[in-house]
Amino acid sequence: MSGRLNPILLLQAANLCSGLGNAMVTLAIPWLILERTDSAAFAGLVLAISSLPPLLLAPFGGWLVDHIGRRAVSVGSDILSALSVTAFPIVAWLFGLSGPVILLLALLGALFDPAGYTARKALLTDAARAAGVDQQQLNGVHDGVFSIGWVAGPALGAWLIAAFGVLNTFWAAAALFLVSALCIALLRIGDLGQAAREDRGDAALSGRASVVRGFVVLWEDRVAIPMCPELRAVAAPPRGYVDPHSPGRCRFSTIDRSCRPELPWPSSTPRSSRRTPSACSAITSS
Repeated sequence: MSGRLNPILLLQAANLCSGLGNAMVTLAIPWLILERTDSAAFAGLVLAISSLPPLLLAPFGGWLVDHIGRRAVSVGSDILSALSVTAFPIVAWLFGLSGPVILLLALLGALFDPAGYTARKALLTDAARAAGVDQQQLNGVHDGVFSIGWVAGPALGAWLIAAFGVLNTFWAAAALFLVSALCIALLRIGDLGQAAREDRGDAALSGRASVVRGFVVLWEDRVAIPMCPELRAVAAPPRGYVDPHSPGRCRFSTIDRSCRPELPWPSSTPRSSRRTPSACSAITSS
């Protein structure tokens, strides 16, 4: 039984290491900027700009997985992430780090995350088939393990920064990415996704046609389209404020569903009137 679970254990070990590494880097980059430039505004700007490559490149992660392979994309993404992370201490030692250089290195590292995450997610089908477990249950475990990495990563990163310095923290994150790549490389499972694609004759599709077809399928799904704004709202970081000139209105909020942009407080029910002020008080206090 333990042998059958090896694919799942290896995949989740890679998943956890990748989550830890990404969370540590997300903390270490603004910390490094504050050390080098003493500018909180520039630290926020770098984080905002470095979030654009994953947003723009995420739709093409599936195309890479289909045409290169799940294992190859996952391993390659983790190795490239490790190299981009080690560039911070190497460049600092050789040339020194300025604000624009840190921004370029942050953008470089953000290029490889979407494809790696997509590839590991796609490997769930193969791991579930090899271990003989329910794929939907494994999908929940996979998301939970990745979330643990994102929660524990900043704590681990903060401890490493305090104990060894921010530049040495990048070496630790690079090691986690390499462990993730090694775990995926040790997987001995098939590639059911590519086999199914060949059976459907999708191999003849060009990269552009594959991406276009994906957008067409999403557009024709009457359930997915209305859900997309809701999912973005739930996933967005909490932000907003209460207009002092209109105490009964909450301008922007993603903390509570009952607090909508430009909508008055839903005070008609006791439950909503109890929940909503606490959400906006959390906004104004942050």
